[in-house]
Amino acid sequence: MKILVWASFYPPHVGGYEKNVAELSRRLVQKGHQVAVVTCKIDDSLARESVNGVIVHRVPCKLLLDGLYPVPYLPLRQIGNNFDVSITQTRFFPLSFLGALHSVRHKIPLIHVERGSRHPALANRAMSLASRLYDHTIGNWIVRTAQVTVGVSDAACEFARHLGARRVVRIPNGVTDTDCFQTVHNNPTILYVGRLIRAKGVQDLIAVCDRIGGCDLIIAGDGPYRRYLQSISDERPWFCGSVSGNLLNSLYHAADVFVNPSYSEGLPTSVMEAAVAGVPIVATDVGGTREIVQHGVTGRLVKPHDANALRDAIIWTLNNKDEARQRALKCREYVLKEFSWDKVTDRYCTLLASVCAK
Repeated sequence: MKILVWASFYPPHVGGYEKNVAELSRRLVQKGHQVAVVTCKIDDSLARESVNGVIVHRVPCKLLLDGLYPVPYLPLRQIGNNFDVSITQTRFFPLSFLGALHSVRHKIPLIHVERGSRHPALANRAMSLASRLYDHTIGNWIVRTAQVTVGVSDAACEFARHLGARRVVRIPNGVTDTDCFQTVHNNPTILYVGRLIRAKGVQDLIAVCDRIGGCDLIIAGDGPYRRYLQSISDERPWFCGSVSGNLLNSLYHAADVFVNPSYSEGLPTSVMEAAVAGVPIVATDVGGTREIVQHGVTGRLVKPHDANALRDAIIWTLNNKDEARQRALKCREYVLKEFSWDKVTDRYCTLLASVCAK
C-alpha cells in the first residue's frame, strides 16, 4: 500500500507530535507499506531524503507565531498522486488543509488524525477567536472530508465530533519500552519535558517550585516562551533545551517526580515516556492525560491553573517516595500494556486496509 502522510513537523525537529508520526511511519514501512511524508522545511535538513525507509519531502514554508505555525507555500501539482491513502495530522496546521485538498483533487481516501482535544489556548483574545473560527470552518471541512478521523484519546475523539467528524475511531499514540531505574543524587529533582509555550503551563510550575525549598527543577524543551520563562525564574531552574535519545532517558531516570502542568493536551507523549521510565507523575487533568494516569492509584492529577493543588501534589510525591514509586511502577505496567507500538501499528494497518477496500 502506498501511503502519503502530511505532517507539519517531522524529525529532526523535536517533539511528541514529530516522534509519533515518525515512529508510525517507520513501522508501517516495516510492515511492507511504502510511506512518503510531506512536511515543512524549517531547518537545514535536505529537501528530499529517505529516513528509515520513509521518503521525506520537505517543502518551503513561512514560520508564523514564533515558529509554532508553519505555513507552506507549494503548488499541489508538485506532490504526486500515485497513492492509495493520505493521512493528515491535526486540523489547525495549514499543511493538513493542503493534504485534504490534494486528496479531494486526486480522489485519494483520507484519514485525519486529530491530536488536539480543545481549541488552541492562546493569550490573545483576537487570536483565540480567529482560531475557533478556523476550527469551525477549515477544521470542520477537513474532518468531514476524511473517511475516518482518528482521535489519539477519548478527549480528542470527542473534540473531533465537536468539529463535525462523522466517523471517529480511537487509536492512541504508542510508546517504546526503556530501562526503568533511578539515579542517586543530592536534592530532590523535578522534571518537565515539552515545548515551551504558554499553553504548557510551565510558568505555573516555576512559580510553584519557587515555593518548594531544597529541590532542583529541570526544564527540557524549547520554544518561543523560553525567554519569558527565564525572566521569571531565579537561578534554580536548569533550562537544558531540546533533548532526545539517551540524554532524555537520563533526565527521566534522574527525576524524583515528573510534572506536566499543561492547560491542553491530546495524549501527552512526555507523560507516557515518564510512565515507562518509572518516574512518579504529577499532571494536570486535561485531554487524554487521565487515560495514562489514574489519580491516586498510578499518579496524581490536579486541575489546570490550580497552583496550590499542583504544589501539594508535588510535595506529597517528594515526601512519600516509596508509595509514589509503587504507583509509578503500576503506571509503567499499564502504559506498556495499553500503548505498545506493536498494538498501535496493527490497529492502523487494519484501519488502512478497511479504508482502501471501500
